[in-house]
Amino acid sequence: MQALAECLDTAIHKQYKLFPANYIAYDLLHHTQQYKEQYNEKEYRQFERRMNNRSKSDDISQEKFLEMYANPVKNKNQWKPIIQKVLLIYTGGTIGMIKDYQTGVLRAFEFDNLYSRIPELSHLDCEISVHSFEKVIDSSDMNPQHWVSIAEVIEKEYQHYDGFVVLHGSDTMSYSASALSFYAARPC
Repeated sequence: MQALAECLDTAIHKQYKLFPANYIAYDLLHHTQQYKEQYNEKEYRQFERRMNNRSKSDDISQEKFLEMYANPVKNKNQWKPIIQKVLLIYTGGTIGMIKDYQTGVLRAFEFDNLYSRIPELSHLDCEISVHSFEKVIDSSDMNPQHWVSIAEVIEKEYQHYDGFVVLHGSDTMSYSASALSFYAARPC
């Protein structure tokens, strides 16, 4: 779950929008024109007026004012995405099914084509691998043998992945989650 949260954080960070005022403040603070292409002369003059008017009427120094506006640029420059490795374990259940339009019947999703079927996943800075059970399990048929099988996959791959997502039918999901939490020697 932590790995997925970090993937989402990465996606948010990549989409984070900075404004001309942020770039102007950074350039003024560091006596540079590094981000000159991010603002125009009119925006520069407006910011300069706002800075001069504010610094006269407030207790905040001009340098602190510039730091406040420049920090988002500094943070974005320092931020480096962390590519998390996630193993998706498909055991069965409707969540991993698609409709076969020729027969009208649900069939197991081909997870080898995960990125082509769900292209939005490519926007996350994580690498998703898939382990599908050879024979999908209806969650109403889930039993302790299956729990051991799931736990063995996690145990075998624990050192190679940052997180695990188990796709599972909803009928017995809570029982499986509980069993896995007791089986794992490490947090699961």
